[in-house]
Order: sequence, then C-alpha cells, then structure tokens
Amino acid sequence: MSHPTTTLGQTTTPDQGIALDARGIRFEGGPQLVLCASLFYFRLPREQWRARLAQVRASGYTCVDVYLPWNFHETAPGRWSFEGRRDVAAFLDLAQEEGLYVIARPGPYICSEWDGGALPAWLGLDPQLRLRQHEPRFLDRVTAWFDQALPLLAERQYPANGPVIMVQLENELDFFDCEDRTGYLTALRDQAGRHGITVPLIACSGQGDLEGATGDVPGVVPACNFYPDDDSPHIEPEVRRYAELLAERGLPLLITETNRRHRTLRRLLASGASLIAPYLQSSGWNFGYTPSAGNWGRPGNLMSHGYDFGGYVSSTGTERPEYAEAQLLARVTDTLGPRLALATPTVPHTPVTTDFPTSSSPSALRLDGGGLLLAVPHLGTRTGMRTGVGTGSGTGTAVVNGVPVAVAPDSCPLMLVDVPLGPWGHEGTLTLASADLVAAGEGVLVFAPRCRSPS
Repeated sequence: MSHPTTTLGQTTTPDQGIALDARGIRFEGGPQLVLCASLFYFRLPREQWRARLAQVRASGYTCVDVYLPWNFHETAPGRWSFEGRRDVAAFLDLAQEEGLYVIARPGPYICSEWDGGALPAWLGLDPQLRLRQHEPRFLDRVTAWFDQALPLLAERQYPANGPVIMVQLENELDFFDCEDRTGYLTALRDQAGRHGITVPLIACSGQGDLEGATGDVPGVVPACNFYPDDDSPHIEPEVRRYAELLAERGLPLLITETNRRHRTLRRLLASGASLIAPYLQSSGWNFGYTPSAGNWGRPGNLMSHGYDFGGYVSSTGTERPEYAEAQLLARVTDTLGPRLALATPTVPHTPVTTDFPTSSSPSALRLDGGGLLLAVPHLGTRTGMRTGVGTGSGTGTAVVNGVPVAVAPDSCPLMLVDVPLGPWGHEGTLTLASADLVAAGEGVLVFAPRCRSPS
C-alpha cells in the first residue's frame, strides 16, 4: 500500500512530485499558489472540451477540478462505459496538453447537483447496503468503481505522466451521518494506495468540520469549501482561523470550492489560501436525466438543462466580466510568484482606515523575503461620486500608513507595503503600491490601477 503520510509537520508524497506544508503547495519547479476552475467533461459535448480547457488556461488559472460521476460510467450493474463523452482519460490528456493541472474528484459521492450525487440508483435495491458507510456491501461496490476509475488517474499523475496533482476522496462527508468516518475514509484511502495513487489525497469539508470530512485519517488532507456572503465584512477572520488550524497540523489551507467573484477570491488569497477553486467558473449543461434537486433547503430546487451559477464562462462559452478579473488576479499571482506562494497570513500592523464599507478585520500576507500584501476590499457596489462615510456608493478613500488611496467600489486592491525591490532589479524598498503589481522584470514594475484618485 502506498499513500501520502504526514511526518514532521509536512505532508509529502513518495515521489516528491507534490509536497504540502504549512506554507503552501510545492511542485517540482518550486512553490505555487494555485487558481483552479471547475470544468466537467460530462456537462459538455466532447467536441468542446479542448476549447473550454484552453479558455480556462487563457484566463490565467492553472488548474481544473473535475468530478468523475460513478453512475455516468456504470450504466447498469457491471456495465462500464468510458467512451465518447465518457472518455475521462481523453479529457485528462487534453488538460495536460493545454498546460493545466487537474484535481480529480471520483467520489464515490460527488453531490454536484447530479442525479443521486453519482451513486447508482440500483444500490438502493439491496436493503442491507448502507450508502456512504464503512459497510462491506457498499464498499464492495465502491471497490468495483475505484477499480475502473483510479487506474486512469494513477496513470496520469504529476509529475511523471500527467496533470493530476491531487485526488479527492468523498465530498463534504461532514454533512452526512456517517457512523464510522475513520473506518470509511481509511478504506477509501487504502484503495487509492492499492491503485498507486501517490499524489496528495484530500477530503473537503462543507461546514468547516475537518474531522467530519476526513475522519482524521493519516494521509488524507483536509480541505475547505467556503460559500460566504460576498458582501460580508467578516470573511477574513473566519478564513484566517482555518488557515491557523491547518498550519498547526503542518498543512496549507486548500479551498476546494467557493464563490466565483474575484473580489471575494482576493480576500481569500490574502487570508492564507494556497489553493483557490471557485466552483463552476466554467459552466455547462445537464443532459438527459442527470439533474437532481439542489441541496439549498427549498423543495423543488430541481436543476434544469443549464448548469450555470454565473461563473466567468457561461454554458455557451461566453466570457463574462469576471473573466477579465481572473486574468488580472492571475497576473498578480504570477508576478509575485514564490514570494506569494510561501507567504503567511496575518492581521496587518499597517494602520488602515476607510470611508467605505470594508472588512471588519482586514487580512495581509507576509511575503517571503519581506513586506506585506494587504487586501483592502471596497464592499460597496455602486459607481459614481463619493457621497459620504459608509454609504457604499462611489469611489472611496483608504488611508494606508497615512497615505490616502483611491479604491473603486466592488474591488479589492492587493497593495504592496514595505516590500524589498532587490529581486526585481531595484535598490531600496517599495513603501506602498496602491495598485495591483501585474508585471516585473528588467528593472521595470508595471501596476494596474483600478480607479482615478478621488476629487
């Protein structure tokens, strides 16, 4: 059996292709912060796969996460299909060709507003079979599914043969009444090891219960799904709390699902996330009889043909305004590179006051090598002239280190504070940059201002 192990505060893999520790994700080429978009092969015609993958890569995101729905591939008991629109291996190969990493999510339960959460309906014909439990009848059927799916992933793991950098076991198990979480997740982990999965195994929590999602099983890394109110002023302290809890385990904060708005994604980044994976940035369709009721507490929440939560690419492939926001954020993460990927979250010592609604407790990152990256979200959304403190309308002013800075409504500039300039070919220190740093090199720094100075 081979599976990731946690030793001395670091989760590593046997081939050292991917390592996770309290400071982030380390690839063969060095540490990286990962921006990841959901993209589901089973919700698109096969003819569109390459174009959609290329579109994600052009957005600046470097990764896609993809569910593998069990009942999409086992069309009847013991009858398997991995051809045509079900050829997940071909999809993974295309992702690699387009320069994308992949986080694979084979379940066995996936949710995803998909029929049965991908659990085959005929499992219910056995009255003694107990779904999502450490129970022999269910695990026998899961074994049959994993025997089909996991070899496809093992053959395409990073760095040797493909783009797969992580494999998720189960999905938000903390929402479900599983009687023996440790036994169940151990069984899934051991099956992954038996099939040669050596990249990190993760399990996402849907309501912040890390033990409920993972059973605290060694070698299963807890991840978090956050769906906050985008306009809440309290996002940062909550996210920092989870970053601290995971850092105590020697692990990074992996956000495997969250909202799609980049103002919020910037707040998550500044609060310590090493993986940011907004759910369904690239939309799709529900074909045939695959939709199921949503899990949002209202009867009749049946998903129809279009599967679109307003991400940066619509079901038809149209790029929405958030697509340009993605490209801008990706330029920032690329430019800061390892200095950002190895950063640690903090409450800024830099005094910040605003005349607009903002975070109740702003976040900053201590950059590797010195200095801070400070997030200052303007939680107002209306454009126009500034009309007063806390109204949420018009361009506002933040005062950072005694310097007034214009901040546009519905934005979250990532401001550099006291950052040494040596790595970019300059002497001295950048005391304050009020705009995003989007390029650096040959002694030149390029910034992207978001609004004019207030009059």
